[in-house]
Amino acid sequence: MSREILDIDPDKWNTQTSQISGSKDNHTLSPYFKYEYSNISGRSSLKLVSLQYKDQKLQISLPSTLISKVATYFTKDNERLLALYIETTTKHIYYTNKDSSKPITKDSLFDYFLTKYGNTLRTTNIKTILDSVHAKKSLDYDNLSEEIRKKLWRGNDIYFDLSQKPTNNVQNAEYLSEVTGVKVIIKKTITPNNKFLEVNHAPKVTGSSFHIRGFSNSSNENVRVNDDFPYDLLKKFTVYYSLTDSTYIDPLLVVLTPENLTGDPMYVSSKYLISKHNDNVQWEMCRVKDGFVVDHAIEEILKNIQENTKLNLEKNPDLKEKLKDITYDLFIDLTRNFDKNEGQYTSDDKQIPYRKIVSTGYSFISHAETFNGFTVKEIKTRETTIKHPTIPINARIRKLCVFYSGTSETTDPLLIYFLERSGNAKWIYRYLGDKEWKILSAGAPSSYTDSKRILELLNEYSVSSVMVDLSNTGGSYIPDGNTLTFKVTSTEDPPNSGFWKFKHTSATGQTFQVKSVKHTEKTQLSGISSSGPLDSVSAYYYGGSTPADLTRLLLIELSSSGGGRHKYFHRETKDAHTWSEYHGSGGGSKLEDIKKTLDDLKKVQFPQEKQEEYEPPQTTGSSRSNSQFHTPGNTDPKNEKSRNEHDESSDKEERFLGGRDNLSTSSKDSSDSSGSAIAGGIVGGLACLCILGVLIWKVGPSMRVFILSRNPPL
Repeated sequence: MSREILDIDPDKWNTQTSQISGSKDNHTLSPYFKYEYSNISGRSSLKLVSLQYKDQKLQISLPSTLISKVATYFTKDNERLLALYIETTTKHIYYTNKDSSKPITKDSLFDYFLTKYGNTLRTTNIKTILDSVHAKKSLDYDNLSEEIRKKLWRGNDIYFDLSQKPTNNVQNAEYLSEVTGVKVIIKKTITPNNKFLEVNHAPKVTGSSFHIRGFSNSSNENVRVNDDFPYDLLKKFTVYYSLTDSTYIDPLLVVLTPENLTGDPMYVSSKYLISKHNDNVQWEMCRVKDGFVVDHAIEEILKNIQENTKLNLEKNPDLKEKLKDITYDLFIDLTRNFDKNEGQYTSDDKQIPYRKIVSTGYSFISHAETFNGFTVKEIKTRETTIKHPTIPINARIRKLCVFYSGTSETTDPLLIYFLERSGNAKWIYRYLGDKEWKILSAGAPSSYTDSKRILELLNEYSVSSVMVDLSNTGGSYIPDGNTLTFKVTSTEDPPNSGFWKFKHTSATGQTFQVKSVKHTEKTQLSGISSSGPLDSVSAYYYGGSTPADLTRLLLIELSSSGGGRHKYFHRETKDAHTWSEYHGSGGGSKLEDIKKTLDDLKKVQFPQEKQEEYEPPQTTGSSRSNSQFHTPGNTDPKNEKSRNEHDESSDKEERFLGGRDNLSTSSKDSSDSSGSAIAGGIVGGLACLCILGVLIWKVGPSMRVFILSRNPPL
């Protein structure tokens, strides 16, 4: 059988040596391309010497056994190699690119994995792995599903076997880990005070770090712990026995020591204690803060286990204080400055490692990133503290991610993801500026890697949703349940019309959504709604000395699209509880004659008042601040000038608002004067007639004689 060199360049998939046949598949794992190579006969295996890419030898250690097939997985442009697969007669081996963002060269590095019991991964499993390598530049093994992690072992994974015992000979005992075949050697020593036996299990290759897959007890039974085994890279696996336990049949404690990677900003100095819990199958694991404490208290810990058949810290308060589990009751603090991609912060005397990841259009921070499990007591934000039941309080959590809109700022969290150890996922959210966080019960992303859905939600939540209070008529205010500031400007609109417009906008000029509209705490204005972001909410009032009087509110305007679209609401009567959309604007455009609209609404709400005979207020400009309106308590008795000016302004408004009463009084006075004149005329006429009658009676005979003497009869 010839020894072959395989060039995995996608351009050469069908131009290999005479012994190698290639095939291409761009459908099964779309959008990725799969290239598969095997012996051209289809029956024999291959003996590969090396793998090459564009004539450069790759740093991939090939199995010494015969190879049945090789598969490569590329992005659809064939520019990035994501993973390789090699099948032998006994193993299924996978290699993933450690940095898929860079072109493949002879210096490219790959992570090495095997499947347990020689089972191949399903197509859906492979697709998940490719997605992870493509999105995160390398395989995020710790966050793979439990199903995949159970199948896929890392090349340095070790399953320790406590039934393997140290020898009394000079030569150390050794054994092979299942699945990976890593060779483990066993060394024994004695604790400093010669009270307990200490046995170390370590890879035979000196200085090799490893990951733990688990361990079996002295009876070769699988040991179960109360959490997942650590994800950390480890450097020591140490087992402790009683000094009299010469057969190593009753282990008391296992201590795991994490590898301190030089310069790792997420490294937390700690050790894992796995103690026997009444029986040899179910053990308890905790992660304690300081390895120094463990080293100096180890005999006290072992004595406690001997006496109680488990680690019982309730009987030793001092030891309990020293061995606090650093993964329990975390206080997650979102007010910190997360300016680095990786780091840690101290909260409630516990170190919490974090990792910041930037995606397209958003970023997120994974808290307690290197912890294989933890519980959360509360989450602190700049606006509030999130507690149970909004967050899982007792559940062991595997993943906690906090999402932000945009890729630079991490001051306004909008979405938080919890993945519990049980596999249950929980999402909570808030709108920008909101103090209250709510559980997202519908439409949640499928996982924390569901970038499309996450971005959709962040775009929605980045627009604040507020309760606008129309009783505010000037200056600024903070809507209930929110932390954003809104400002109010007042304008007589149109000028000299007696109608006043109070415009509510975000102090920063940001758009916002309306959660509700109210008029003081007592009155919710039902029926007012908007489906999109707004620029402003404006309230139109019919004049008056108290412009914020709800009974004088005529019209509400919702403005959006930079003032390009408008929606109006009114009520049928001034006492109506429900507001309805006013359709006079014609499809969202601004009302052309706002005064006519307001006049029409005024006629409906104030039918008893005349509409034309008001004298407009005499002002020096077209707008006034709220302080110019007279409300009880605004007059300062110590400032006479201010009071006089205010009274003069009030007199002008009274003249404007009291026009109808003044007109009525004038009409009454005029009517009274006319009535008096008519009565006087009648009395005068009657007097004249009486005088004339008396004169006729007195002088009548003389006048008759005189007339007859001047005109004698013929």
